[in-house]
Amino acid sequence: MLPESVNFLKNLVNIYSPSGKESKIASFIKKYVEEKLHPDTSLIDKAGNYVAVFEGYEPSIMLSSHMDTVKGQIKVKENELEIIGRGACDAKSSIACFIQALIKLKELNFRRKLIFVATVEEETTCKGIKYIKETFKELGLKPYFAVFGEPGGFDGITIAYNGRIQADVAFLSSSMHAASKNFKNPVIKMSDLIIKLNKEFDEKFKGITFNPTIIRSNGQFNVIPSKCVAYFDIRYPKNYSADEIIETIVDLLYQEDSNLGLLVEDFIEPYEANKKSILFRSFVRSILKTGFKPRLIRKNGTGEVNIFKNFFNIPMIIYGPGNPYLSHTNSERIKIEDYIKSISVVKNALIEMDKLLNRANSYVLID
Repeated sequence: MLPESVNFLKNLVNIYSPSGKESKIASFIKKYVEEKLHPDTSLIDKAGNYVAVFEGYEPSIMLSSHMDTVKGQIKVKENELEIIGRGACDAKSSIACFIQALIKLKELNFRRKLIFVATVEEETTCKGIKYIKETFKELGLKPYFAVFGEPGGFDGITIAYNGRIQADVAFLSSSMHAASKNFKNPVIKMSDLIIKLNKEFDEKFKGITFNPTIIRSNGQFNVIPSKCVAYFDIRYPKNYSADEIIETIVDLLYQEDSNLGLLVEDFIEPYEANKKSILFRSFVRSILKTGFKPRLIRKNGTGEVNIFKNFFNIPMIIYGPGNPYLSHTNSERIKIEDYIKSISVVKNALIEMDKLLNRANSYVLID
């Protein structure tokens, strides 16, 4: 028979919840948290996020992860070593880890104020984390520390995420017969631009990831298209700015003699954790107590922490069980041992934080 903590995770994985379809899992989490933890506040907000508040003394600590997954179901399986299924790694094991840690803290009569958040649409629009500031405003919540749940392994602390630029580029021309010699074929122009940009980024911006993810044209058989649009996804580290990257794209576009357009859909600044914070030090100490040396992880991706930092300038880290290289794959799974150890790490880290904060009588809350 599975332990309750493992059975809870399996139940989460069994609920298919791709971005935009999180209502069922949100209701399940809400019911479970209310039955096991009796929070002072428990609600699903207008965006679909689940929020639970456990009153106590300040400064408060927030634990947050996302309920949604990428699309594509994987048959859920479990054995004594692992649970297989969509979301097992990214990031339902983080949600389960946080909730089970809260249960253990309640058993120990932990008295500090805690906020738990399970968000929607992290894998697509980030709708949930973008809306959470409105929910916090309504509830009068202001966290002073935050832990975001994403896979990194029980002994890993993610300390940095890249920034992200999402941009559309369009080449426009006139439709022609496919037998015509058209030097302004939008598809060829787009292909040339992508090759030039890829080379430029490789030479000028070390550490940047540049990927065209969608290319569309309005062409048809035997007809040269009049339009070609590409969607660019660019991830960049803290030592570069979005402005200089966009300027590079613009400079290359100006070299073209075609009708064209550039639309920057969105950009998110990079994030890097403060390794001197009480939050970071507490997780380091907690991992050391397991007998392992903490691994500090820098991810090429972008997460909810990048957005949340614009609302609250507070110490934050990213922590959660699972192998990040299995995220979004058809091999997604979580090792049960990794998950169980992560619960202890979170529980012990929060206890360590509580001790350090109680000693630091001069600690100043951030406005």
